[in-house]
Amino acid sequence: MLAARLGQLNVSTLVVEETERVGDVWRNRYRSLKLHNEICMNHFAYMPFPDTWPVYIPKDKLADWLEFYAESMEVNVWTQTAFLGAQYENSAKRWNARLRMADGSIKIMRPSHVVLAIGVSGLPNVPTSKDKMHSG
Repeated sequence: MLAARLGQLNVSTLVVEETERVGDVWRNRYRSLKLHNEICMNHFAYMPFPDTWPVYIPKDKLADWLEFYAESMEVNVWTQTAFLGAQYENSAKRWNARLRMADGSIKIMRPSHVVLAIGVSGLPNVPTSKDKMHSG
């Protein structure tokens, strides 16, 4: 949703997804999984869920919605791409972000900002320009 919102503001974005398809993180979970909170708490920016949907969304329905949403909102997503880590270069005011591509090659990107969207639980950790971000 952040990438969709930034896109509406004409901010160029790239979403990096390690799985083969957008939504696979949900598709690959146990068969009977449903969201544990009601649909009214999970609507997406610009595209709320249809009124006919169940109160508790099954995981495959959500996975398909994520893929549909990314396509509909024209979100730039690189699937089968892993974020390996990043270091902030203070002099350039840019990150050196390392990505492993589907073919195994490493690509260095130099964005101004990096957002790690890994879930809704826990407190946000906003690094300062002195921090170095690494991922295992």
